[in-house]
Amino acid sequence: MRDEPLAVELMNTIWADRTGTHDALATSELARGWLNAHADRLESVTPPPLGQLRELRDAARTLAAGTLAGRAAALKLVNAYVRAHWTELRWDGGLVAARRSAPASGSQLLATFAEAIVEAFTSDYDVRACTAPGCVLFYARVRDRREWCSTACGNRARVARHYDRHRKSLQH
Repeated sequence: MRDEPLAVELMNTIWADRTGTHDALATSELARGWLNAHADRLESVTPPPLGQLRELRDAARTLAAGTLAGRAAALKLVNAYVRAHWTELRWDGGLVAARRSAPASGSQLLATFAEAIVEAFTSDYDVRACTAPGCVLFYARVRDRREWCSTACGNRARVARHYDRHRKSLQH
């Protein structure tokens, strides 16, 4: 966890390191572990169908990448899940905001993530892809100068730029 908004944390269930690319949603057991690690931010940790959770994650990554390819399908998918989670005003001895219930807790969790995705892409910050070499993570750009998902990626990017500058100066 990098203390990013929930939607960004979901997108970052795919990461890369020296040993390769990894997926925290690759198996039901891994997904359960990831959900439990975020239990304090979720209404339910009953795992939804794994394929649907990965599909929603991939839709968010498509939207964050900012490409046209797949954007319409990604929007349609996010909207389909968020519709099950609308907040409505109810009377319960006083006015209270209540979420419309979804058919099953797994569906509620998908709707929670879909709502987090909507919030992430319509908030005051930008969701960006890390620009460090080899990084596949996203981050919420809350400060204008932030370019990387972590200080480690920032250091890696600066070292790569330094290496490129010195290599080019040696060639001339």
